[in-house]
Amino acid sequence: MDDRILDPINRQDFPEDFNQPKPGWWDWMKTHALALTSGILILILIIVAGLWFLRDQGEQAPENPNVLLSIKGPDSIASGNEAEYRVIYTNGENTDLSGITLEVFYPSNFKFASATPESVSANGQRFNLPVLRQGQSGEVRIRGKLVGTTGESKEVRAKLTYTMSNFSSEFTTDTTFTTAMRAPELELEITGPIDVYNGQSTTFTVNYRNVSGKEFDVSAIDLTYPGGFEFISSQPAPTKNNNYWALGKLPVDAVGKIEVTGNFISDPGTEVQVSGDLGLVINNTLAPQIHASARFKLQGSKLAVTQQSFPGEIVKLGETIQVTLKYANYDKVGQSNVVVSTTLEGTALDLTKLKASNGIVTGNTITWKSATVPNLSLLSPNQTGELTFTVPVKSGITTNIKNQTITSTTSILSDQNSSPVKGTPLQLKLASELGMIISGSYVSGAMPMQVGQSTTFDINILLTNLGNDISDTAVIASMPLPVGSWGDVIQPDAEKTNVTFDRNASKIRWRIGDLPAFVGKFSPARTMTFRLNVTPSEGDRGRSMTLLRDIQASGVDTFTSKEIASTKLNQLLVSDLDDDVIDSKGSTVE
Repeated sequence: MDDRILDPINRQDFPEDFNQPKPGWWDWMKTHALALTSGILILILIIVAGLWFLRDQGEQAPENPNVLLSIKGPDSIASGNEAEYRVIYTNGENTDLSGITLEVFYPSNFKFASATPESVSANGQRFNLPVLRQGQSGEVRIRGKLVGTTGESKEVRAKLTYTMSNFSSEFTTDTTFTTAMRAPELELEITGPIDVYNGQSTTFTVNYRNVSGKEFDVSAIDLTYPGGFEFISSQPAPTKNNNYWALGKLPVDAVGKIEVTGNFISDPGTEVQVSGDLGLVINNTLAPQIHASARFKLQGSKLAVTQQSFPGEIVKLGETIQVTLKYANYDKVGQSNVVVSTTLEGTALDLTKLKASNGIVTGNTITWKSATVPNLSLLSPNQTGELTFTVPVKSGITTNIKNQTITSTTSILSDQNSSPVKGTPLQLKLASELGMIISGSYVSGAMPMQVGQSTTFDINILLTNLGNDISDTAVIASMPLPVGSWGDVIQPDAEKTNVTFDRNASKIRWRIGDLPAFVGKFSPARTMTFRLNVTPSEGDRGRSMTLLRDIQASGVDTFTSKEIASTKLNQLLVSDLDDDVIDSKGSTVE
């Protein structure tokens, strides 16, 4: 019998796999395992990359468009020249910025020279800056030498990081500046020891070279020294002012140097800078072609001497100056046979009355030795001492030299330190002396003066000026009389516009303005005369009437930048007037 099952409709045989189970999802996965694994790996990589990107974005501090950062510098510069960049940052927010740091990234072959304010890193890349108030700006100046090939672009990048008082987040802003390099023509470099001893002689070298391939006809070098630098000598000698050297013609490939010796005098630990320009002389003026600078850090000397004066900074004619010298040994060993000396300069000094306790006076020099000061025979480590002297200023000026100074320079040496150590020079400015003389004369009317009757007087004011030019000069006087006493008569005519009478305050003002030095000494004094018409009342009977009160001249000494004034005259009486008629008739009201 035939066991095959037939399809009753189609009368056909069923497929052989009809009764076999159909494949499920697990069988599908086993079949496509390789493709599935590859897809999963790709998805994981995409997720990891996305997470890494988001992490990177989270670490980057947000920027604030209201805080501005810019760099100003040379658009182009000759290779080997020193460039200055100004990094300017501005707070446009309505709150203060704090925790400010500036990072500067320099191009290749940039040699950092100096910065103001100083960098906290030796390479000048990082600056910690103070709090910046809202609406204010700050600036960092950076100097350095740029070296590169002709046409090369050098990029300086700056990044400012800060926080704001009303945010916990840290913000950043950055900027760049590009300088194009030009072919070099001259080279200039200043070299010397990095550390120098305060007050002791130091030698530094200025090296220069012509690399232009052409000859320069007239060239020169001009140096700028820091405050407190004392020039001693140079090789070759300077042409003028101890800082200018005329080089003349500079042939192709010419190489030269200048060695300068001097004393750097400032506070130990500070840095001082020497800068210089090499250029061409055109119409007797130096046109700089290349600039260079060098910084020196001052170290405390083993021997030291300082000086202090009273009065300080400014001295007047007739005053006596008292100077105190303080000396010390900061070495680890004792100093024997110590010698301290001081030299005084100034035509206003009366050196004939110079007095120095235990000092040896020779002309304008005072010397203290162990023979007169036993303490100087051996100065132990960290031992100190004091010396004093006094010198008067002349009561008058005999020369026509204005803007005079009085200088005291001091030094100290010993057997162990035979090279003198200079102390900080003491320099005092001589103030001008503004003088005022008041006089008067009888013109007309009752004399002796009578109650109810008018008497006319002319009052003259004379001004003198010894020493320096005076600006904003004026004389003010109060008139304790009825306003009708003002006669409104001024002599000379040139002074009429300079004199005013304030009727409300009863004050007379004479505005002189500029009063040149030595008016009344080597040139005519400045004078002005005005008229008073005085009518005594019954209360004035039996006494000499007061015409003016509180009369004083004042102005600004242009040399010392300080206000000066004449001696104040508290009152001017009729009896004070030096006049023959008044003397003969009497000054008392009848």
